[in-house]
Amino acid sequence: MFEEADETISLAMMQELLLELQDYCESGRDFSILEMVESRTVLSNPRELLTDLVRHHYSMLKERQPDLSVEDYGSLFPDHAPWSGKLAGLSGSSMESSWDKERTEAASVPLSGSEEGITEFACGPLENLPPQMQSALYERMHRIKFKAGDFVIREGTHGDCLLVCVEGAATVSISSDETTPIELGSIFPGHVFGEMSLMGTPLRTASVVADSDMTVLSLSSSDFHDLCQRHPEFSNVMTMIVADRLGRRSHDALSTVTLEGYKINRRLGRGGMAVVYDAIQLETNRRVALKMMSHRLAIDSNARNWFTREAEIIANFHHPGIPILYERFDAFATSFIAMEFLEGCSLSDVSRIVGPLDEESVLRILAQLADALSYAHQEQIVHRDIKPSNCMLAPSGSVKLMDFGLSLPIFRGDDDRPIAAGTPAYISPEQMRGQNCPAADWFSLGLVGFELTTGKKAFRPKNMLQLSRQYFDWKPDQLLDSLASQSSDLCKVLKMMLSLDVDARGRAVDHLSDYRKPVDVGQWSCFQDEINPRENS
Repeated sequence: MFEEADETISLAMMQELLLELQDYCESGRDFSILEMVESRTVLSNPRELLTDLVRHHYSMLKERQPDLSVEDYGSLFPDHAPWSGKLAGLSGSSMESSWDKERTEAASVPLSGSEEGITEFACGPLENLPPQMQSALYERMHRIKFKAGDFVIREGTHGDCLLVCVEGAATVSISSDETTPIELGSIFPGHVFGEMSLMGTPLRTASVVADSDMTVLSLSSSDFHDLCQRHPEFSNVMTMIVADRLGRRSHDALSTVTLEGYKINRRLGRGGMAVVYDAIQLETNRRVALKMMSHRLAIDSNARNWFTREAEIIANFHHPGIPILYERFDAFATSFIAMEFLEGCSLSDVSRIVGPLDEESVLRILAQLADALSYAHQEQIVHRDIKPSNCMLAPSGSVKLMDFGLSLPIFRGDDDRPIAAGTPAYISPEQMRGQNCPAADWFSLGLVGFELTTGKKAFRPKNMLQLSRQYFDWKPDQLLDSLASQSSDLCKVLKMMLSLDVDARGRAVDHLSDYRKPVDVGQWSCFQDEINPRENS
């Protein structure tokens, strides 16, 4: 199944970092870019990000101090040396040898400190904890020995401890309808297991049998929860471990589990923000899409707020183009939303498999989405994350707009500071400026229409800086030159939607009213044959 990269959060995190940089520049306080990045543990590709941030920081300082050289910058911020490789071109001269030498020698410096941790935690996720935290954890644990063939953990029993393998090996398995259990994997020294019953359902979800004589470290349930409350870094690592169990592996640990009255059958898909399961609500026998917020985001307050806001917003919506929300609850150190189950496939899947769509189909899709968006706007809500993967096309030809996690009430007005939200490839100029307005959604819808028509994204910015440059000299006419017919209704609609004139975008919506009809999906054989029913995350 096609799965998306997490662009939304990376953009939001980038913006937080840039604003923090701005604060440091204005205040003149001492700081470390490395510490800024390491404090946000959900970020990926830190070295590339650090290089971009150092470059941006130097540019900001140089605007205030035109005579600032790379050598001077290196003297002021020696800790930034490992990520300064692109500064020479900004200074107008070659990089001075001493700073360049320091940068080269420091390029291999690890992102965390060199202080040693607990030997028993090496080669496992707990080695990522600060050494002091490792020591605090180790002091509360005790050793248990098992013989080959012993059950270390038995599926279906109550869990009361967290375990870390120190010596030996074991096999993880689950029961099945057949006589032989299904093997899921192996456990080796450094591996952590047993956490699922401490962070969600109290029953063990799998069995662990020792392959040889085995020694483990055990942490009691009470000590586990005490450490989670006292030490955020420990809680963060544990949520990452759970994330590896849920929604990522070939066998998802939640498959066949009953959770808060929902019997989970299988995983439908995984995106940047969430994992979605096919489930049955036992009390009503209703089939639902159970949406679980990704654990890698559960430790981020902004992501949690977005997820909760989605439930609050769509709980009061009643429109055929927007899925019904049934309830929200917390489990496994994250949040869940039970929603209407939708048969069909996302527009991103349609575009990926079918390729460029015909004009009539694109207009009908845009018209249905515009109707759903107009309803949301009438309810004083701006979506802020319109993209193909957030739109579901049903076998009936109807289209539904999903994922209101980044939405905001219109009455909130513009953000106090320019914090954009959305997915970089579909974000509007207004969102870049922190403006919360319906016109932003129409621009994003225009980008979706362009992609469905041409089979390619209008642009692929990696971060906020690239996005700003994209809109500095925005010319939608040049973008639409590739369309076959410049006089068609579709081209006229896209030109209006992608205009910098927000009033023109409103006229485009009026122009779509005649196309508010079901899409003829029968022309696409792959719709039934190649795309599985799914609910996007």
